Amino acid sequence: MHTLTRYQTRQLEKQLSKLKSKTDLCNSCGTCCTNTVPMMYIEFAYIIQGLTPGEIKEKLSAQPQQTEETYCLFLDEQKRCEIYDRRPYVCRVFGKTEQSKIIKDLESEKIIDSSKTCVLLYDDISEAVGIKIVGLNNTLPIPEEYRGLTEKTFQQWSEIVFTPTQL
Repeated sequence: MHTLTRYQTRQLEKQLSKLKSKTDLCNSCGTCCTNTVPMMYIEFAYIIQGLTPGEIKEKLSAQPQQTEETYCLFLDEQKRCEIYDRRPYVCRVFGKTEQSKIIKDLESEKIIDSSKTCVLLYDDISEAVGIKIVGLNNTLPIPEEYRGLTEKTFQQWSEIVFTPTQL
């Protein structure tokens, strides 16, 4: 397993901090935390840096079967993120807007009011940050197949990184 250096951690935090204001209007509805959360290896490494081995084991063993109503394993009973300061990029680009912005969901073709429902708030800043994070991920000494936009869930990265005896 690769541990992030202080420099890598600071660079990742610098990029992620550019997205902080995007979700200031979170009302803990949990909508954006439904199902699994994809993340790059660098984000996985950043999350586990803030957890003890016991906390990692606890989260992985408590994960229920995947259903339509399954929430992120870091969402507590009040639908608050337990790793909010270390949450992945994708979590940071979801949120609400202060002013109503009507958006058409491309998959369902439903009309969405972004002041009432969480939506993907993707813009030039989000795109630039995403590109920087991919670049940081590519600087890590990890196998080639985990570079770039390779996104896996926390559970999938855990299975790759940890041996069964560590879990």
